[in-house]
Amino acid sequence: MSTPTKVLMGSGATGIEYFYYHFADTDISSTISSVADSSGNHYTHANDSGTGTTVIKTNKAGAVQASRRQEKTSSTYPQTIRLNSDESKLIIAPDGPHQYMFNTSDMSLHNATSVTTTNYWGGGMMTHPIFAGRNGSEWAFVLTKSYSSQVSTSTAHSQLNKINISDGSLSYRRMPIVSTSDKYTSPPTGNCLAKDDDGYLYLYQNSNANQSLIIYKFNPNSSIGVEWAIQMFASHGGGNFYSYNRYTMDADGSGNTYFCYSNGTLHIEKFNSSGSSQWKKTYTGGGMNNDMAYDSNQRNCVAVGDVFIVAAKPVSGNGCQLLAVNQSDGSVAWYLDVADSNTGASNDEYIGLCADPSGEAFTVCQGRLMIQLPVDGSITGTFGNLSISSRTNPSTSNISSNFSSYGTNGITTNQTQGSSTLNHSTRTISNPSKTDL
Repeated sequence: MSTPTKVLMGSGATGIEYFYYHFADTDISSTISSVADSSGNHYTHANDSGTGTTVIKTNKAGAVQASRRQEKTSSTYPQTIRLNSDESKLIIAPDGPHQYMFNTSDMSLHNATSVTTTNYWGGGMMTHPIFAGRNGSEWAFVLTKSYSSQVSTSTAHSQLNKINISDGSLSYRRMPIVSTSDKYTSPPTGNCLAKDDDGYLYLYQNSNANQSLIIYKFNPNSSIGVEWAIQMFASHGGGNFYSYNRYTMDADGSGNTYFCYSNGTLHIEKFNSSGSSQWKKTYTGGGMNNDMAYDSNQRNCVAVGDVFIVAAKPVSGNGCQLLAVNQSDGSVAWYLDVADSNTGASNDEYIGLCADPSGEAFTVCQGRLMIQLPVDGSITGTFGNLSISSRTNPSTSNISSNFSSYGTNGITTNQTQGSSTLNHSTRTISNPSKTDL
C-alpha cells in the first residue's frame, strides 16, 4: 500500500489539522468511511478494484502504518467503520453476513463472525457495525436483514445482533417489531444504528404498517432492553416512509437523536433523550440537491460539536454537498459545495461522515479522498484536486410532527446463542492477508 498524498488546508486554534488524503494507489477504487482515534491516527475503509476491501491505518503525518485487505465472500455493501471505547479494536461489516474486528495496534485480525438465519435475505447482510455498552461493559452490535420463520418466511425484517468483543460469539439477538403487521413485504431499505456518549443505542427501521417508520432507544446491556420507541406515520412528513430509501440518523453526546430523510424534500428532526420531538424542518432552495448520499447502509450524517451535518450528492459533477444545521433549533449553520476532480469520485458515490474525537472536526469519504474539515465550515478555497465553496443557504420551514408511542412490551425477544428457534450459526473466518509498512 503506497503512502497517500496529504494536502494540508489549514489548522484550528488547538492545532488540529484540516487536510485531505488522496489514495492514488490503483488498487483503491473508492473510500467508504474513516474514523480517527485520540492520537490522530485515521482508519479508512475502502473498496479495492478487485474483489476485496481494505482498511488503512495512517498516522498524523499521513504515513501508512499498516493495511489489511480482506477478500470478500459476497457482494460488498458500503459500511461505516467504528472504534471501541479504548480504541484497541475496530469493526467493519463489508460483505453480507460477516463482521470483522481488527486490533488497531497492527491491524491484525481479532475475530470474525458470520451470523445467519433461515431464509435470510442478501446473504444475511450485516449493516451498521458499532460498539456500545454501559457501566464498564461493551459489545459489538450489527443489524441483520432477514427473513425468519419467527415472523414469516415470506416477509423481511431487521434483527439486532449483540456480539462479544472477546471471541466474536453471538451474545443476544432481538427482533425489534411488535407484531407481524409491522413486517416488511420486500427487503428493507431503511435502518440505521447510532449511539450516544452514555452508550445507549438508537435504531430506526421502516415498516409497511401504515407506511410508517419506527425509532427505538435501547439499553445495550443484558437483553438489549427498550427505553422507548416511537412510530412516525406518513402524514408526519407528507409521504410514504416505507417507499423512501434515503434515511440517515446520528446521536449527540447528550442522547439527542437527529433523523434525516428525503422524499424529494430534505427533512431533519431532533428528538431528545426521552423521545420527544424538539424541532422538525424542511430545507429547500439554494441550489440544493435533495437527494441524500446514495445508501443508508453507510453513515452519511454526523452530529459533532454544536451542529448536525448531512451529505448530499452534487447537482452535477463529482463531489458532494454538505449541509450543517444548528443542533439547538435546526437553523442553517453553513452550506458547502465540495468539488472533486480526477480522484475517482462520481456524482453517485457513497459518502461517509464521521466525527473527530476532539469535536472540532469531521471526516468526509468520497471517491479516493478522505477529507478532514472543521465543524464550523470555515475552510473554503481550492486545494489541489479539491475545491470547497460556500453555497446560498436553503430556506427552512417548520413542519408539524405526527407520531405516537410504539409498544415496547410486545417487541419480539430472541434468546441467547443456542436457541433452536433462531436457526443461526457463527463461524470463524480464516485470517486474511496483511501488509505492514
